[in-house]
Amino acid sequence: MNPAVEHRSGSSPGTTSIGALSAPGEISAQLRAIVHELNNPLAVVMGFTQLMILSDGCDGRFRADLDKIYGEMKRVVKGVERLHAYALSLQACVAPVSEGGSANDNPQSLQPPG
Repeated sequence: MNPAVEHRSGSSPGTTSIGALSAPGEISAQLRAIVHELNNPLAVVMGFTQLMILSDGCDGRFRADLDKIYGEMKRVVKGVERLHAYALSLQACVAPVSEGGSANDNPQSLQPPG
């Protein structure tokens, strides 16, 4: 197992080892939480970059550098969107089980969407 994702006694709250994530719904929930944590700072950095680009005096090499940063941030957005879509596809694999039933009662619930 990757030591970077192992849960340790001194790790921050809310972290879980990959081994503990046994169901697609649990994995989906963790991925959606990661997407949320990436989206907030990403929006801030992109917003401030846009403000700097639009400000007076932003020209030359400084503007070119900011344009490059903004372009790379757009790449990150696409990656985060793909991660979110994957999390949602995992969630779609999890069908609610009626009381007294089991996941085996609905074999289609185990099939990935698409």
